[in-house]
Amino acid sequence: MKLKIHYTKDAEGRHNAVKIDMEEWKKLKTFLEKACEKENESLELIETPIEVKKLKSRPKPRHFSDFIMDI
Repeated sequence: MKLKIHYTKDAEGRHNAVKIDMEEWKKLKTFLEKACEKENESLELIETPIEVKKLKSRPKPRHFSDFIMDI
């Protein structure tokens, strides 16, 4: 199974969480449920809503000549 994952980093640049798209999550959840069923294990997924901070967008650096062309 291949999953596309995205790491989030803290202020010091260390990985502190993994983010996956909903479709990838559905695949992983199904896989885990089947694996646990096969092993007669119980699976309890606890959803803990967290606030995701919105990233501040920074304007792209521009050359002075680009600025002049916009005038």
